[in-house]
Amino acid sequence: MPKENSKEHILKTTITILQKKEIDNVPTVRDIAKEANVGVASINYHFHSKENLLREAAVHLLDEAVKKSSMIILDEGIEPKERVRQFILDLSVVFFDHKKLTRLYLSTEFNKGKLGSAKFILPVMRRIFNNALNEEQIKIKTLQLVVPMQYIFLHEEGFIDYMGFGFNTDDFRHVKRILEQLIKNIID
Repeated sequence: MPKENSKEHILKTTITILQKKEIDNVPTVRDIAKEANVGVASINYHFHSKENLLREAAVHLLDEAVKKSSMIILDEGIEPKERVRQFILDLSVVFFDHKKLTRLYLSTEFNKGKLGSAKFILPVMRRIFNNALNEEQIKIKTLQLVVPMQYIFLHEEGFIDYMGFGFNTDDFRHVKRILEQLIKNIID
């Protein structure tokens, strides 16, 4: 297999494995190498570590899910506040359904200094606060909305400690209620 295709092939294979398995059963490098029909050395050459490979696969998987959730933000037929509210709630469902991948995804976003979610909803936030706030104030409001949601999923233990409940299927209603209150506090 040519060198430039090998990395992509390994990544696609890893994504396929992650889609099939529970993320709690993270595949080993040997599992991935066997499935991709490449040597372990090839994985290490292209990605330098299993964590880097999994992080890149997580970014790819969640980027696709986020794109699907983000269609609401682009829907001009829906009032801007409702678009932001629905986007945050839809995104939280994606994050909740893929907690471990979400941690990899968000840690990559933070480590690279990106604020993708904030930048994505910023145009709608401008419409909401159009004449009431200046650009700096709108950007701060946007961060106030996005960063706590990311923190909930990135640092589950700290959130559990602070709020007093955890993330299991029954408790998602608590997280949703907190996100709805956060949204209301910021955009109403």
